[in-house]
Amino acid sequence: FFLRFSAFIKKTTSITMPSLVCCSPSPTFKTSTVPSLSAGLRFIELTISAPLGLSKRSLAPAQTTGKKKKLDLFKVKDIESLSLYDVLGGLPFTVTPEDVKKAYHQACLTYHPDKTGLTEDDPVFLSVKKAFDTLSDPAKKRTYDSSANFDDSIPPADCPERKFYAMFGDCFKRNERFAVIKSVKKQRRKSTSKKDDKPTVDPNYCPPFGDDSTPIDQVNQFYSYWINFESWRDFTLAASKKKDHDVEAAEGRDEKRWMMNEIRSEATKMKKAEVKRISDLLERAMNL
Repeated sequence: FFLRFSAFIKKTTSITMPSLVCCSPSPTFKTSTVPSLSAGLRFIELTISAPLGLSKRSLAPAQTTGKKKKLDLFKVKDIESLSLYDVLGGLPFTVTPEDVKKAYHQACLTYHPDKTGLTEDDPVFLSVKKAFDTLSDPAKKRTYDSSANFDDSIPPADCPERKFYAMFGDCFKRNERFAVIKSVKKQRRKSTSKKDDKPTVDPNYCPPFGDDSTPIDQVNQFYSYWINFESWRDFTLAASKKKDHDVEAAEGRDEKRWMMNEIRSEATKMKKAEVKRISDLLERAMNL
């Protein structure tokens, strides 16, 4: 992968990393809290001789859309180590509330106290119930998905050229699951204007990472999508775990209010770190 920047320097100007918390029809450069890519650049001409590429490896999160062999939860030594998706039989990340309900009913045939003869305090059944309560509620599922079973790492800045496509392609696709506006399927739509027959690119389209034969306009569209990328990640659950606060167990309104403020503050810090992480991912890909 070869990326060349031709820059005309002017001391009185600077360019900063585009804001990653907005979605607009075309990439726009805005002032952001993210550190600048470089200083003193007035004009940047980007030439890419080997466009981006998407590896053929699975880019899904920890859970895949394929069927998994169901676990016997009674044989699992540490059931808390399992994801809620695995507790309900290895459901995919994209599972619908209806599918969660079906999986829960199926699990109850094996783990419900009426079937096992155990009490309702049975840890296995409680885990099954927790999985259903969380994954069947869109808001709770989103909070859970924001932190559970996700690899936050990004490729190093000195990533070997031979590994560029695999490492960065996987990472971008992995993070795309958090997009506020999901990528559309169609790449282009024809202009309705008779004077202009040139096809236009849907700003919500994120093309595949491509390969060495990928057209330059597709490469530009890929960067355009990520420059304007907005994440829906909610760090409330992660923040409450980090602070070790259980709001429901608070003794009185004052303690509950204090816990909520602590959690909110920590979640805000995590969100800023998330914006910085995506910024670094984009910057590293553009600089290699």
